[in-house]
Amino acid sequence: MCIVLSLGTYSSGGTRQMASGANLINAELYSDAGLTTIWPSSIASITTAPLTFLNLSATAQTVNVYGAILAAQQSATPGAYTTTITATPYYVDGTTSTACSTMTTTFATTTFNVTGTIISTCNAATAGNLSFPQSSILSSNVDATSSLSVVCTKGTPYNIRLDNGLTGTGPTQRKMSFSGSSVTYGLYTNNARTSAWGSTDGTNTNGGTGTAAAQNYTVYGRVPPQVTPRPGTYSDTVTATVSF
Repeated sequence: MCIVLSLGTYSSGGTRQMASGANLINAELYSDAGLTTIWPSSIASITTAPLTFLNLSATAQTVNVYGAILAAQQSATPGAYTTTITATPYYVDGTTSTACSTMTTTFATTTFNVTGTIISTCNAATAGNLSFPQSSILSSNVDATSSLSVVCTKGTPYNIRLDNGLTGTGPTQRKMSFSGSSVTYGLYTNNARTSAWGSTDGTNTNGGTGTAAAQNYTVYGRVPPQVTPRPGTYSDTVTATVSF
């Protein structure tokens, strides 16, 4: 007996696929746990029998089918994917070994579903440090920028939140500290420093829709005019959080 598994409800160029609505992903079936031998979809292409019975009436046999969603599909859209596979057994009477490709007799087929789910997710890929230039008297704006990138699954809406730092009280009232003294600064989403970057979704966060590739953002920083504190190196730590 040799068993053929169909390409399923969806396929492209001989590769099995699963669908979620109009979206497709490549997913293959294999006859071995190492995922090296794709399960044939036609009897003519089987070179070795996945299953052989010497006495068809005596023993129930189990054959494992191994599945894998194929790599290099970063742009797949989140969703529940499925396909239906038809299993067709071919057989020949007798005890003489027979090549699968020569078998023509079949009996009742069966079907089973193959399913998989791709979930929405995001990662803050990189967040660079923002370093203001050395200053003496803080009588005018001191500006600097840094960069931040996010990777989200395709079609996933997301927001990037920046908290108020270690001791700040608002997006434009963050505090860099040194030896009991502080310097007030703000972080913004635009070069003009008119749109504060905070942590309230729908109000002062930044974001977009995932493309499965890194999406880059510039963080615009400003130290406004203020009473100059003692000399020193001032610092703060801001946490970036991606909500989706």
